[in-house]
Amino acid sequence: MAEDDFERPLRQRADGAFGDAPAVEPLIQRLGDSEAIVRTAACRALGALGDARAVEPLIQRLGDSASYVRAAACEALGALGDARAVEPLIQRLGDAFWLVRKEACQALGGLGDARAVGPLIQRLGDSDSDVRAAACEALTQLGEGRLGRAVIGALQNDAGARSTLKQLAAEGDLRVVEPLIQWLGDSKAIVRKAACEALGEFGDARAVAPLIRRLGDSDSDVRAAACEALTQLGEGRLARAVIGALQNDAGARSTLKQLAAEGDLRAVGPLTQRLGDSPSDVRKAACEALGALADARAVAPLIERLGDWNTDVRAAACRALGALGDARAVAPLIERLGDSKPIVREAARNALTRLGYAP
Repeated sequence: MAEDDFERPLRQRADGAFGDAPAVEPLIQRLGDSEAIVRTAACRALGALGDARAVEPLIQRLGDSASYVRAAACEALGALGDARAVEPLIQRLGDAFWLVRKEACQALGGLGDARAVGPLIQRLGDSDSDVRAAACEALTQLGEGRLGRAVIGALQNDAGARSTLKQLAAEGDLRVVEPLIQWLGDSKAIVRKAACEALGEFGDARAVAPLIRRLGDSDSDVRAAACEALTQLGEGRLARAVIGALQNDAGARSTLKQLAAEGDLRAVGPLTQRLGDSPSDVRKAACEALGALADARAVAPLIERLGDWNTDVRAAACRALGALGDARAVAPLIERLGDSKPIVREAARNALTRLGYAP
């Protein structure tokens, strides 16, 4: 790791603790020091010495309470090149601290053990860009560079990388589907969109449910990409119905109703997501669509919309709750009888009538 404000005092402390020519056994003892800075320095010194006696003690430090000690232990084990470290390092790929995951990737790449390939592929979907890059480099060292570069490139909207993914799918190599699914939850819309597009190339059923959830994404481009990917996966009818319903398309709402009659209620999740959308017309359309689906999971979110600042949304929530026919809505709807807007009071009255309550 690069020397910085953390590294400088650490190295000074290490020199004072160990001297210029430290012996292996005293360094191993220092791995149990009460101060993390000393344990970290001991890990690095043992990695530099290259003595196999340090392997097991360093493996123990992979579980250290201090994240920088765990990272240093990964780095040292990579330098020692002992196969005993492979499985413990694979476990560190799931560490909570990004630097530990990065160092574990780099160490596994250097160890050259095929057991690490699958876990490293999963790290291509890591939330941290440095970890993803380290995983890609490690996979290259392990002979899987084509796959690693294709995933990273596709998520950077590289057409050539997407073409490679398509070739991999044609060859039956579906190992990158899970990492791409992880990317659907990325904080950046452009990445979520790229992940949708890449998953559409694979035709793998594992992507269907996660892509359906993206139909409720806050970004319209992501929703469109998810719709297109689902169409490629044979789920275009449902996808187009959700997108269309959120655009207040009556035909799309009719399709949702037909899907519900067929027992397909997978649209409830993404539509519920859009109940919190900024544009009021989207919230209103989501209420109306959920009313068409008539699924009990929508009752609580629709009751929340009865307090929406927008009059049309409150009225739409009333109508939807009337269509759902759930008694939980009675008391909240009674409150709406005192709404300041006549259109909402009327919608609440009609809904209560449908629920068997005569206001």
